[in-house]
Amino acid sequence: MAAPLLATVAAALIWIGASGDLRACERDCQAVIARLGLASADAASASSSSAAMLRRSDPRVVYWVDPRLPFAELRRWGPVRQAGGPNAELADVDEPGIPGADGDHTLSRVADPLDRRRKAFRHRIAPAFPAWTDGTWRSEITANWSDDGSNVVRGVDYWIGFAIKFDEDILAADSGEASLLDFHVVPDAGDRNHTSPFHLFINNGTLRIQSLSNPDAMTDARDSANRKLWQEENPGSTAWHYFVMQVRFHWDEGKGPYLRVWKAKGKGPLKRIVDHAGPNAYNDKACYLPQKFGLYRWDEFSGGPTRTIHTKGLYVLLDRPGTPKLSPRTLLALLREI
Repeated sequence: MAAPLLATVAAALIWIGASGDLRACERDCQAVIARLGLASADAASASSSSAAMLRRSDPRVVYWVDPRLPFAELRRWGPVRQAGGPNAELADVDEPGIPGADGDHTLSRVADPLDRRRKAFRHRIAPAFPAWTDGTWRSEITANWSDDGSNVVRGVDYWIGFAIKFDEDILAADSGEASLLDFHVVPDAGDRNHTSPFHLFINNGTLRIQSLSNPDAMTDARDSANRKLWQEENPGSTAWHYFVMQVRFHWDEGKGPYLRVWKAKGKGPLKRIVDHAGPNAYNDKACYLPQKFGLYRWDEFSGGPTRTIHTKGLYVLLDRPGTPKLSPRTLLALLREI
């Protein structure tokens, strides 16, 4: 995939070029869904079984960013590095990752800190590391901001898997706030809003999920609905935290948007932590909400000199029949396998 030109608009990324169409109306979004073959399939037209494990060759896979794979093998899903300077394709990063300072890395592929037989991405930010282009600190992997089929699209049903392990430096009471996972806003010209409609945050050691929406054609953040859907204090640094989502993003209640999230810690059971029915996106001209994960900090550092997490990548699949049948347990099994 050739890398489109990047532009920065009030600290929000917008891809221009490639196949992205930032001026599409809702009718054009339906055309994008049809062109990419994202419309819901008839459940009776395909058999489903839970007998097999998910694999990246599954035709329902939209995005598969897996730390078991060398960076170069991720090119087919178009992930982009948003760390340590200007953005570029993640597939072009030299192993083991992106340098920070003094031999440390801001983004790298490493052994799982809890099981050396497995792999993980390590994300670290620090004032001593090169800042991103707008002066913020980032160690993120983002989708490529286009409607090429690798980004989450408004009005389409998805299953999503994400796992994270915290280091002690990000759990301290004075560690501040950072974004861990979001589905990004692609603002229209004239919008007064650059906050993503979905965010998983950590703030001084407390996790929370935030959901925002606004049906207005011109989005003003002051008029958006802003919901805190879940919160957890003291998540701890000795286990992986597994998140599974089932979602349809949309600003229009009539399109049936919803958001369901399950969470498991370590070897513990899955528990549903979010069950929200209703608007969960903005009325933007772009049809896609680029998925992004890792570490993003925008305010001045306080407390310790670093913030560190490990992740198991990000997995986005169309909610369609197939083998194995998609469910919270199917996605959890995938995450625990990595």
